[in-house]
Amino acid sequence: MQAVAQELTEATGIACRGIACDVTQADQVAALISAVLDAFGRIDILVNNAGINIRGLIEELSPEEFQQVMDTNLVGPWLMCRAVATHMKERR
Repeated sequence: MQAVAQELTEATGIACRGIACDVTQADQVAALISAVLDAFGRIDILVNNAGINIRGLIEELSPEEFQQVMDTNLVGPWLMCRAVATHMKERR
């Protein structure tokens, strides 16, 4: 992850960092936002691009697998938006 961030920094001249986060976990989302604010001082944009799909027949998909998809694809973006909302509103 850090190697990709370094490659992006070198290619663009813009400081980049790689920070791991499970977007389904509110505490990890909060830690991510804190790390970004510590490193860069502000958040200008949020791109929610984490997503999963578990392929198979609906009758074979377990409730736990369905919940994992919903948590990643729906709850994750909601947690991220909620976590950055105050900072982004302050910056307009």
